[in-house]
Amino acid sequence: MLADRDQVSQILLNAIQFRGEQPFDITYVYRTRSIAGRVHDGVGVRDRGVGVPQEIEEKIFDPFFTTRDSGSGLGLSLSSRMAQEHGGFMELERAEDHTTFWLYLPRDEAKEA
Repeated sequence: MLADRDQVSQILLNAIQFRGEQPFDITYVYRTRSIAGRVHDGVGVRDRGVGVPQEIEEKIFDPFFTTRDSGSGLGLSLSSRMAQEHGGFMELERAEDHTTFWLYLPRDEAKEA
């Protein structure tokens, strides 16, 4: 991946903090996607908690949207912007038994040559 290590850490931390005070288990998962002819490596933060309710799914990357009493609502919005500045993107994947926040960043293909 092409990325600033500190910013990637902050992005993943924001995804974890989104869960708030609810109990959950976190697992890091990895996968690769090809988008517009470019390979993106993805790292995901997967919870096995109650998940993200469908009614807020489309709002979670909006500035100032928060589900926490002490939250500013900027964490995931800034994370999404940082991902875009690195040529990547974030997305949410919901399933019956888990939710995964994915961070995709373009692969450094020059290192593979």
